[in-house]
This record gives sequence, structure tokens and C-alpha cells, in this order.
Amino acid sequence: MIKNIALILGVTDYVDTTVHLPACKKDVELLEKVLRLGGHFNEIIVIPSGDAQGLKAKLAETVQRFQNEDVQDLFFYFTGHGEFKDDGFNYLLRDYSKSRSAATSLSNSELDGMLKSLLPKLTVKVVDACYSGMAYIKDGSSFDDYIKSSNTFSNCYFLFSSQSDQKSYADENISDFTYEFAKSIASSTSDSVRYKDIIDSISDAFAIDSKQRPLFVSQADYTETFGNYPSTAREQISALITIADQKNESANHHAIVRVADTVEDEPLSLLALVEADSHRYFTLEEARSLVVALKSALEMPPSELDGIYEIIPTWFDDYDSLPNPRALGEWVKSNKEQEYFAAPTIGAETYEADVGMSAIFRLSGLEPKTVTKTRQVITGLESSVEGLPFLAYRLALKPKHPNLIQYAAWFTFIISKTQIQIFLSFVEYSEVSWDKYRPGLTTQWERHGFVLKSAQPTKEIVKTFYTQFIEWTTERVKARLEKNKAPGQS
Repeated sequence: MIKNIALILGVTDYVDTTVHLPACKKDVELLEKVLRLGGHFNEIIVIPSGDAQGLKAKLAETVQRFQNEDVQDLFFYFTGHGEFKDDGFNYLLRDYSKSRSAATSLSNSELDGMLKSLLPKLTVKVVDACYSGMAYIKDGSSFDDYIKSSNTFSNCYFLFSSQSDQKSYADENISDFTYEFAKSIASSTSDSVRYKDIIDSISDAFAIDSKQRPLFVSQADYTETFGNYPSTAREQISALITIADQKNESANHHAIVRVADTVEDEPLSLLALVEADSHRYFTLEEARSLVVALKSALEMPPSELDGIYEIIPTWFDDYDSLPNPRALGEWVKSNKEQEYFAAPTIGAETYEADVGMSAIFRLSGLEPKTVTKTRQVITGLESSVEGLPFLAYRLALKPKHPNLIQYAAWFTFIISKTQIQIFLSFVEYSEVSWDKYRPGLTTQWERHGFVLKSAQPTKEIVKTFYTQFIEWTTERVKARLEKNKAPGQS
């Protein structure tokens, strides 16, 4: 029998009473309820908070129970104190002390060893603790390479509440990250909730919070579901997190107090801080390799439209041919603090300006005097990265049937050492004569951002581009067919 197993571990009642985390008890109760309402997991096991030796023995015993089972999905959740030390993350257990740090904590490598022993088809780890954003990639390779070269998880989603140098926050009743995890399900507009839906919702929730930035590591195809939540289940989850909000407002006079983990750690040296953060960054060769892989993937469009259109790809090594490049240049200028390797291009335009006495001319009924002036304006953008195989891509759909018209999709991107931003725009052409077209309706640029080192983002980028273009084109074609129905046709 195929098993979907969820393991929940929360530590709140630390022996050192100065570092109690009352929110973690509520976190566990909430996550267990969320998991049960989703109906996806056969076994949901809460590991009781206890002293380190007994807790680790209980965890190992629980894992051994399923050694001979066919494990499909394995979900692990932790809430409590954490520390990032010696390039590794440790889960701090109830009797944690610095003098016995190895004995009174659970190392991430030990936990991974236990989870891997079950050979799950999909492994999910959700960690709500300070410094939890561990660097799985330490040698500059990609996460894909790490997966292929080691005896590790075949498919996985890792959701960490903060970066390896950041604290995670909570109030008296719930931890911020766990709250947003549950809220992502409560606010879903679909019964079926994917892990990617949860990741996107949490990302949006923390987008402006520089103190706590969650980290997500994915090696999967983004179709895997966390559970099925009909409206009644979503309403129950919404009620639970609403109660937590109300308690916080009452206790804190409508001011949410954020309480960080308070286990005192030795300050990291400047070198350690730099090294811990450096794993997020791409080298130039890695960036070039990613764009090469992206070009190869884009060269294989999905086959949904093959029978209707002839597919014509065109590649560009600059941004000059793009529709409305000025909008992209303005975006780059307004986001210059993100250090993308692109800059707006500047040109001159003329305009008519009134001379100083124009108001008097108007009052007297005379034509106001104007003068032609010149000003600098953003005209587009340019890349400062050399050796990339392309900078822009157009996919044209030439119709194979006389009742259709031509469409096209534009794809372009800018890149930094840590992120790639892609921009999409779609065009519906006007047919001016048989098989002759000119651009007509052109959509505004739509932007999507991807972190480079979380995983190779190529697959998700290509899927985003083609999925949106096919959906847009399908809607336009259906609308055209409906509009052009023959009289009396139903």
C-alpha cells in the first residue's frame, strides 16, 4: 500500500525558561489540523517535545516503522529554535545547551539521513526556525547537479522560514511563517492546493520584509499537491488563524509584537557572514550556462498548436526589436538597487513648450506662443553581460487555416548574480491582405522573477512562458471564432 506520511515536530518548553516559544505549541496544533483537513496523508504523526536523546530515539523509531512501506510523499515540519553553525543547520531540542550542542540538537544531516532511508518519491521539509535557510549547495554547482551526484532526494520541496543569517519571528500565539503557510491554503481559490501555490503565497507575504526572507529549494515539476481543501475546510483554517490574530490584537493592544528566537549565539565573524551569503550568487559561467539551457528549452515549444499554426522562432542578441522597450528601461531604472546587469538607454525627444507670456496671449484670445525644446528620455535598455546566446526571443504563430490570424509572443530577460527577471508580451496581428499582417493588439509586459540558486529555474521559466501564451492565444482564437460565426450557426 502506498503511504503518504507527515511528521510534525515542535519544541516550545525549553529547559532554559528564558527561551520558551509559546507560539510553537500553537504552530503544531495548526499544522496538524491543516494536514488532516487536506486528506492527503495516510499517517500524521506528532513527535512529542522531549529531551534530545529521547526525542531523537522516538524520531528514529518512527522512521523505522515505515522502512518496508512504499512511501510516496514524506512531509516533515519543525517549529522551534535553530542555529546555523559550521556550514550546517541544527534543530535545537528541549534541553539544548551550548556546552553539549551536538548531543542536545538534531543536525540537518542526521535528519536527512533518516528521511532518505524511506526512499520517498517526494520529500517536503518545512522548517520554521531562525537561521533555517541552509545552503545545500556549497561548491558553486547547481541544485540539479547536487541531486544527480549524491544519494539524496529524487524530488523535493524545502521551505525555510528565513535565510541562514536571519532570525524568524513569532508573537505569543503563532509564528509568522507558519501563519502565512496556513493562510496560503485558507485564501486559495481552488480546492486543490499545490506546493508551488503555497510557495508563491508565502513569497508575496514576505516580499517587503527585509528582516525575514524565506528560502525555497525545489526539485520537482510543480504539479505535486499538498492536499484537497474544499471551501468548508478553507473556512475552518481561516477561522483558526483569525482567532490567533484576534488574540494577538487583544493581548498587545492592537499592536503585533514580533518576538525573535533568543538563544544567544556567538556572533558570526565577517568572513563567516560573507561565506554564508555567498552561496546565493552565480558566477558568470553559471549564468551563461543557464541561459544556454534556457535557449535549448525554449527551442522545444509544446505541441498544442502544431496542427493550427506554423511555429516560427526568431532569436535576437539585443533588445532593440522588442515592442515597447521603453517600459523595460523604466523598470530597470526604478529597480537599480537590485543590481541587474542591464541599464536604460537614453535618447532625445522634442516637444512643444509655451513661452512665458502664453497666459497673457490666451486671455487676449490670441494663439499662445510655443517653442520647440529637447529633453532626454528613456528609450529602452541594454545588457552589460557579454557572451550570452540571446537576449530576446519571438515565437510567431503563422495560421494554417484561412479563418485565423497571426499571433506572436515576445520573451526577454535581465539577470543579476542572484536573480533572473523574465518579461513576456503577446501580440495579435491585423491581416491587411491575404497572408499579410501588421502588429495590432500588444499586451503590456508581464514580469516574473526567479531565484537562481534555489534550483535551476529553466524548467519553470519555460513552463510559465508557454503556458501563458497558449492560454492567451486560445482565448483570442475562441473569441474570434465566436465573433465570426456564420448567420444561423449555433
